[in-house]
Amino acid sequence: IMDYMEQYKQQISKKIKVSNIKCCVLPVNDQTVQTAAQIIKQGGLVSFPTETVYGLGANALNSNAVLKIFETKQRPLTDPLIVHVCNLEQAQELKLIDISENVLKLIEPLAEQFWPGPMTLVLKANLAVVPQTVTANTGYIGIRCPDSEIAQKLIKQSNCPIAAPSANLFSHVSPTLSIHVFNDLYDKEIVILDGPQCDFGIESSVIKVEEAEGIVNLTILRKGSLSQQQIQSFLDEKGIEVSLKALGKKAFSNEESNQQAPGLFLKHYSPNVDTYLLSCVEQVDGSLSTSKVDMDLKHVAIVDFGKYLDEFKEHCLSYQSLSEEKNLVEAMNKFYWTLRSAENIDHVQKIMIYDFERAEQDGGDIQICLLYTSPSPRDS
Repeated sequence: IMDYMEQYKQQISKKIKVSNIKCCVLPVNDQTVQTAAQIIKQGGLVSFPTETVYGLGANALNSNAVLKIFETKQRPLTDPLIVHVCNLEQAQELKLIDISENVLKLIEPLAEQFWPGPMTLVLKANLAVVPQTVTANTGYIGIRCPDSEIAQKLIKQSNCPIAAPSANLFSHVSPTLSIHVFNDLYDKEIVILDGPQCDFGIESSVIKVEEAEGIVNLTILRKGSLSQQQIQSFLDEKGIEVSLKALGKKAFSNEESNQQAPGLFLKHYSPNVDTYLLSCVEQVDGSLSTSKVDMDLKHVAIVDFGKYLDEFKEHCLSYQSLSEEKNLVEAMNKFYWTLRSAENIDHVQKIMIYDFERAEQDGGDIQICLLYTSPSPRDS
């Protein structure tokens, strides 16, 4: 383990003092996953890879362990946690949820279709079992079954549900590599499982399931790896008649408000340097033109989609396109990694991102809410 840590330190930032490192990084194998599971059982914290992003996990039924997550991330208690389980049956057996037969009949086909995978279901919590801190005092719990062999093994060997938000400092860009976790939490007493890069690269889609007067409705609280179109298509295919709507941008709020789901604060998933959306305007001929930018770009990193911001390529510090072919899935997968890369470029002072508003109009709803919460400051 010591040899592995010494090798790992070779790739860390020179800004990090080795004497300040408190975390432990482990390679992934059967023995280390078992060790990580023991740490979870004992109330400790473990960062592990999933198909979406790296999570920071603790025993979801241990209120003291759950509080450690908030303290380590510097996360407000108004932001709820997602609880990871092996399957829907485990959530039922552990009595994590308090739902009716109507709700169960709806979520069973959803779980069968999209689990394991990047879908979180927000359901009424059984507060006799689930700590209120997990729910942010809302009475609802987010449940997810990760599509990751490492995560599944960790849950099974820990023998408990694992509460796990993204393994980063609160409001920073989510981690898709173990080194991202290390750079944020190196001075915290946690274990990091050094697994592969995450497949999807952004968080799960969060769907609230609510029943009123016997009628069950679905609300997408956070758009993520699973699109609204995919969910609606499945419901239509199965002949499931249920209302499916999504919260708009106006649903984002400040940190004092108790949230129904993670990722709904106005500033979230943000780089450590000032970040802005750069809008495009449609010309009479239907082409796109960037609005005039009256600023020096020599300390600016530009994150494009397609080649809409290509005209600035020779004038900025750095230029990266999330997808030159305008592939929204490719762009989604590279989004967090690209923001992390941009903020670490020497001499960078600002990041400018192509505004995906037009992509949203073309049906690309996957990462819009994540894009909207990345820029800062808001009043610029």
